[in-house]
Amino acid sequence: APVSGSVFRFTGAANAEVKGFEILAAESGVTGESCDGVDVVSCRIHDVGSFGGDGVSFARSRRCRVIGCEIWNIGRNGVILGGGTPDTLDESGNEVYGCEIRNTGVVNRHGNGIQLDGQGGRAICNHVSDTPRYGICPHGRIHLVASNRIERTNLETEDCGAIYTGGYSAVGTRIVDNWISESVGRARRNGKWTSPCFARGIHLDEAIGNVTVTGNIVENSSQGSMCLHSARFVTISNNLFISNAREGGNSPQIDFHGWTDATNSLYLRSRRPAILKGRERLVSANPAWAERYPAVSRHPDELFVNGHMMRDVKVTDNVFYYPDQPSSPLMWAVNFETNRNNNVFIRNTIADTPPGRFPKPHPCAHPYHR
Repeated sequence: APVSGSVFRFTGAANAEVKGFEILAAESGVTGESCDGVDVVSCRIHDVGSFGGDGVSFARSRRCRVIGCEIWNIGRNGVILGGGTPDTLDESGNEVYGCEIRNTGVVNRHGNGIQLDGQGGRAICNHVSDTPRYGICPHGRIHLVASNRIERTNLETEDCGAIYTGGYSAVGTRIVDNWISESVGRARRNGKWTSPCFARGIHLDEAIGNVTVTGNIVENSSQGSMCLHSARFVTISNNLFISNAREGGNSPQIDFHGWTDATNSLYLRSRRPAILKGRERLVSANPAWAERYPAVSRHPDELFVNGHMMRDVKVTDNVFYYPDQPSSPLMWAVNFETNRNNNVFIRNTIADTPPGRFPKPHPCAHPYHR
């Protein structure tokens, strides 16, 4: 179907299933809009997609699932699922489970392995590898990214993470028990392309709030295990961060930085209007957002303390191991020792011997999994 928009397209469909197909040679594999309960199960989807084409794509949908599929050689995203509105705090129920996804972004180098839009999506027990951009991007609110194996990501882009999420009104996401290896990064420096360069394992960007990062393994990422940019009300605990900061060996294992309230700051020059609009849309649609999530309960201008927006970040009980990066500092930017803005960096360990590894996560006993 080389001139077809997609092999399977659903509009306003409910309670449907695409199962056991091999899908190739079209603009996209399976697409849907305004659907409820459409499943794509045990399919092999490959060699589809131009600049805007995806393996599986559902927009403004709920309870749509991609389960036990093998997806590779895709023009843009392997899977992108979106749904849910700020009118309620309900989860969309969209899910990517037990899939093998690799070699995305063949035409559009900003293609991700998995992207979750809207709110309440789940990416669980997937193996994502060899992507030019993010492995998994939970963009929006109250998503769950859990028990995924993610390796060799950000092979052709910079300023990115194997797991990337951000946005002032993007609250409530959980990143749990994932194993991340080799977030690489590639960038133009002094007129030449260079790699590894400017990529992290987990990147929390643009003043994201109320995120939990726990139980993850992050190893061999080029510019550190994590980056937190103006993060607020975030907890990072019980993770293993192993041999990161491989770009020259002198970038930090974990990087904290962010906006200030200075007159010429990026926040005032550029970000403030969109932040105010997004927060007002969320809170006016349902005041329960502000009641449940402190990150959106107050006006952004009120959150600055000592000139900084980053606040209430708790980094506790993590293990850092990096003897092969002796020039790398543990962290940059925020002075946790003075507990500025209620940030806390306590009970973290710098290990002298390699910490134990977890085995590769196995897909859970999902009723559709084979």
